[in-house]
Amino acid sequence: VTDRNGDMEIWLHKPGQQERPLVTARDFPPDTTQWLWSPSLSPDATRVIYTRNERNGSIRLWMSAVAGGAPVRLVKASADVDFAGSWSPDGNWFVYWHTTQAGKVSLNKVKTTGQAEPEVVKADVSRAGRWVPVWSPSGEWILHDDGGAKLISPDGKTTRDLSSKTAVAYAFSANGQTIYGIRQVAATDRLELFSIGVAGGAEKTIGSLGREYLPVSAYV
Repeated sequence: VTDRNGDMEIWLHKPGQQERPLVTARDFPPDTTQWLWSPSLSPDATRVIYTRNERNGSIRLWMSAVAGGAPVRLVKASADVDFAGSWSPDGNWFVYWHTTQAGKVSLNKVKTTGQAEPEVVKADVSRAGRWVPVWSPSGEWILHDDGGAKLISPDGKTTRDLSSKTAVAYAFSANGQTIYGIRQVAATDRLELFSIGVAGGAEKTIGSLGREYLPVSAYV
């Protein structure tokens, strides 16, 4: 996400190639887009899903093709708020946070066909973290924050606590069998990098980092 041209835009960077815009103000009615957040490329890198905050206060998920064309709403029309998430490894689903006008938060998933009906994976989530839900590369689990880091199966039927301590960022290993996290060390200016097996077991501390390496973005 960049404002290098004045308006919020989403650009694509590929090594060895010139950067180019994927989503610009011209893709929407004039003077309606206030912010663009959380762009997420599909596993095959042909589409990008992102959050669009309109000047009227509406916050919606949109999808654009990398090859070009008009953007489409990801979730069928709703008066509620949808934002920030990740793709399933096969590219057929997207998991994201949903907030009702009454302030209730749920973990939802939706097919990536455009204008699809959402499905609730977990209702009444106690969401307190600064990280988005993460779909495992193996497809078996979704990592999310529900008053602490939790694993939940995509059908919502199986859940498991991951840790009593919530980190500021999480990621799966490429095979989906290990989770890596970064958390702040209490009463210090240091960060701690750790790992834990998806199948369970004790956390392993890998090392420490200075606060200058804390992952953060103004457009999370």
